[in-house]
Amino acid sequence: MYEEVLKQFNRYMSHVLKYIGGNFLLYPVHGDGKQAFEPVSKEKQKEALDFIYAQATGMSEWLQDPKILRQFDPSNPLFNDLQAAYVRNLLGVYPKVGYTSRLSDDPYTVEEYIDDVYDLVFGKSIDGKTLTLSDRNMEYAFVYTLFNNLGMLKSPASEKKFASDDIFAYGMLAEDEDIWPCQHIGCGHTHNGQDNLTIARRESDIKIQGKSVFYSTLLKIQRIVNKRASSAKGEDKAHYKFLAHEINKELAE
Repeated sequence: MYEEVLKQFNRYMSHVLKYIGGNFLLYPVHGDGKQAFEPVSKEKQKEALDFIYAQATGMSEWLQDPKILRQFDPSNPLFNDLQAAYVRNLLGVYPKVGYTSRLSDDPYTVEEYIDDVYDLVFGKSIDGKTLTLSDRNMEYAFVYTLFNNLGMLKSPASEKKFASDDIFAYGMLAEDEDIWPCQHIGCGHTHNGQDNLTIARRESDIKIQGKSVFYSTLLKIQRIVNKRASSAKGEDKAHYKFLAHEINKELAE
């Protein structure tokens, strides 16, 4: 029952995730003059991002109820893995955000989106506030997701000692799922080599753009954690010192 409730929760979260970089399919009839799809507004995408992050950070309040957990075998807290997975999925949908922004009258750009995720995850650190376990966990996941996207890891992220992103068993979408807003009319995948080449170039362009934003974001995080490593106390200090060590090491290579 406990796991089924969790799976249902994640299915709901996956529905919200679709709004980020998403499009409303209009299914036009030939000759009616209507467009095939309409990009989700920037405001609605931001609302979806805020909702997912708020729910992810608040998971420990209900998922970690000791009265419930004592009914099962002892194990590591599941919410740590799930929170890390949410961070990776939020960062992973940036190609969809970039593509949708090029079709929107009020675009939500890749730069804006990644910066908004960064502000949510590192907001307390930026303001010099004390972190919770959830805050530290999600900052850690954010940094390692940047490493992974920038090709800095010598082995897949899942083999490193950071929380598993195996959230798909709980109903979330894969962040690399190749969904095109007009795929229902056959524009996403065809047997035409030229069409596929065009799609590949378009994705590559957006992903190159994303990597440049990821790199500049990592430099911002480096400045923050180096500063906080000298001023924070207790668990936060150890957290910042470790992140500073990892970031400085990866950037030096």
